[in-house]
Amino acid sequence: MKKFKAFVILGVVLLFSACKPAEKAEEVDLSVIEEKLVPPEKAKTLADLYTARYDILKDSLHFDDNRSSWYSLAELENYILYSKREAKRQGYEITGFRIYPGVNPEIGDAEGNPYTTFFLVPTRAGKQKGSFFAFQVGGNEDTNLPGLDYGGSGDPPQANYPQ
Repeated sequence: MKKFKAFVILGVVLLFSACKPAEKAEEVDLSVIEEKLVPPEKAKTLADLYTARYDILKDSLHFDDNRSSWYSLAELENYILYSKREAKRQGYEITGFRIYPGVNPEIGDAEGNPYTTFFLVPTRAGKQKGSFFAFQVGGNEDTNLPGLDYGGSGDPPQANYPQ
């Protein structure tokens, strides 16, 4: 009977030690982004206004190209963590990310027309252009870290802003 009680107590201890406490919701500091938030209605308007530019490109290229790239939350979070870690290893901090348009010759339509892609590149503080003092920090310069590409796009041109 003593062995049974010891076994039960050991089982309960192991059970409770394996349980993780409920995760708290992360606090979000909206002051960092609140002036840059775009309501869905305005985002749709911005995407619709781009359509005229897209139509010129489409007429010029003679095929339907990408209008967007999609990255999962896990990809973005991990890329940010990766970039911060690699920058720290090289002795600097990430200040943000640029999003560049590009053309990926590896991905295209059936006729071999390469699709537009949008990729992210981490930035770091750089010297202010035209600054007399070298220690003055100005704009954000791209780093020599790898960028993030190969976001999903949907089938062009259906990758428009959602209705």
